[in-house]
Amino acid sequence: MAHINDATVIESLRKRMREGDNKAKLQDELGQEYYIYLKEHKKFKPNTIQKLFRKKEKLNIDLEFHIKEPNENKELVKMQCELSKQTKREDQVIINATLLIEKIIHGLKEGLRYEIYPQVLFCMNFILCGRANDLNIKRIREDGTHSSKETHFVLENCTYKGEEIIGTIVNLLTSKNQNKNHVKEISLPMICSPEDYGLVKQGLEFLMTEEKADMKCYSSVIAYKNKDKCGAPKFKDGQRQNEWKKIHSQMVQHLELRDAIVKLPETWTFDFQNCTGRDFVASFVADGCFEKGSLGNNVVHETVLGHTYESSANAAYEKIKLQNMPIYNVILKKIDEPLKIGDRSISTGLYLVKKSA
Repeated sequence: MAHINDATVIESLRKRMREGDNKAKLQDELGQEYYIYLKEHKKFKPNTIQKLFRKKEKLNIDLEFHIKEPNENKELVKMQCELSKQTKREDQVIINATLLIEKIIHGLKEGLRYEIYPQVLFCMNFILCGRANDLNIKRIREDGTHSSKETHFVLENCTYKGEEIIGTIVNLLTSKNQNKNHVKEISLPMICSPEDYGLVKQGLEFLMTEEKADMKCYSSVIAYKNKDKCGAPKFKDGQRQNEWKKIHSQMVQHLELRDAIVKLPETWTFDFQNCTGRDFVASFVADGCFEKGSLGNNVVHETVLGHTYESSANAAYEKIKLQNMPIYNVILKKIDEPLKIGDRSISTGLYLVKKSA
């Protein structure tokens, strides 16, 4: 194998799987063979090896019996993941929360003004605790569904347990809604000032508008600097296309987000990526900005993430420590009995109400 290129190796494995008799046995044997090739010949690390095994359009496309990733590699990935989580919990990035939210709100206003979908999407992810592409209506899930005005909206004129809900959105189509370990519907609080709730509603409605999403998503830094209109990032085979690879860093610089960093971690690299907003919002909600009565920080943290009780995934979102927290005149509460939304009901989530005078 040492002198054969990757495409030849993959096709050879696929051919043997298609033509072999004992498919169940070949799943493991060919998986081990490919693993050794990637590990010893290519010198790839476990995470990279796992990604190559899971790349549907490469190794296992159209194969009824998939070539399996060896358990050895799965365990190595798990060990690396746990080590990485521990390192980040012990060496957190410290962020000025008030300053970052101010800059995010400015970025959201600008994105809406010039109709720049990726910038609006990015900023909204620092106000609502979703996954990076939950609000991108161009992301089609495996079951053919996608976000829309019917699945993502602001709760208005809604009374729950005798109190009017404010500053809260509903997500009726979470990105991992087919996974039994993740909730299917959830209510999420906005972490901005109450005076900006209307702006966030505009942002959500903009993202859910087909006309705005359908505009071309350009990759030109010059177009971004000229404030040209830009549509939603597109997806292919479930993967987000990287049209904004060069623009993203320009946007972060333009919005001056790094000014909000008080201290960078010493053992890992932090930057404002598309997924960073989820980390930030989870920390923000749990770290004491909202008055939350008897709700504990851990309960709030896992609830806003949409995780099940004491999920092992909670630790992955403890990378950020916040300083200079803003104080809002609202109270954070937890859904503890079904909240009816049309013909649906929400049993999980957080919501906001006004603080009594």
